[in-house]
Amino acid sequence: MTILLPLSLNTVAHACTALASAYNNGTKLVWDGLSTQHLIFMSGDTVYYSRSEDPAGDAWAKREFVGLGNFPAIALGTDGYPRTVWVDGPVLYYSKRTATGWSTPHGLIQFL
Repeated sequence: MTILLPLSLNTVAHACTALASAYNNGTKLVWDGLSTQHLIFMSGDTVYYSRSEDPAGDAWAKREFVGLGNFPAIALGTDGYPRTVWVDGPVLYYSKRTATGWSTPHGLIQFL
């Protein structure tokens, strides 16, 4: 006998692709160990970020534009701010968040 329990989801944003967190096996959600969860995801060809300062993850901030591309991954720096990488065409991009927002994306590697 299978018992199905109701699933309650708190929507951060709607992604227009089933690939919003696909393929690269990169981290999409990180926790700073104190109170903040950091989420990176894509919708269409756009990378977005959101955060929750609610330990249960019930309340999320409005999504923030990070850059154009696909398949993002996220990590926290030693300063507690998130960093992210993603692919746009043949280029791997990097950006970090500061108190004022996301840095201009910087191309790290161009794949041949």
